[in-house]
Amino acid sequence: MNDNSSISAPYFQVKRILEALFFACTDPIPLNKLQELIQDEFEITPKEIRNLLQELKEEYRYSHRAFDLVENDSGWTLRSKEEYRPHIEKLFEAKRQEKLSMASTEVLTIIAYRQPMTRPAIEALRGVDCSAILQSLMEKGLIEVIGKQESAGRPSLYAVTQRFLDHFGISSTEELPKYAEKIQ
Repeated sequence: MNDNSSISAPYFQVKRILEALFFACTDPIPLNKLQELIQDEFEITPKEIRNLLQELKEEYRYSHRAFDLVENDSGWTLRSKEEYRPHIEKLFEAKRQEKLSMASTEVLTIIAYRQPMTRPAIEALRGVDCSAILQSLMEKGLIEVIGKQESAGRPSLYAVTQRFLDHFGISSTEELPKYAEKIQ
């Protein structure tokens, strides 16, 4: 499948679907999930999908794109090339420096004292949807997804980042003020 002329129309279409999925999702997508998303429309094996992913990876490299297709333990994802990091950081710098709202501060406090936390657990404590706040805190680099909970739906587990610790001048969350009992 490395020669583009040997790729049949359905395989070309599968590659475009894979690209669309990567552009739509910021989290890595496991190979089995990719197959599940494509299987209804195309008969394709995991090996064939892996071959198509390798082809996409090569296409991006040879066309000198600003991003790469990367595989890690969680799955496949598109990532900007390291050489563009300074430009991307400038883009998000203003957002990171914005003051936190009271709701953002509350969510950040809950995560800092009770990490790792899932979105449903945070929302159960607060009584309101936290999706936008979690996204904002991730964009600011104050929290990150550190894994998935082994329960129905496999919700993401959030924890504070090194940037959070640096921002507050501490080396670990154990140095936070001891009023944690009030939120537990």
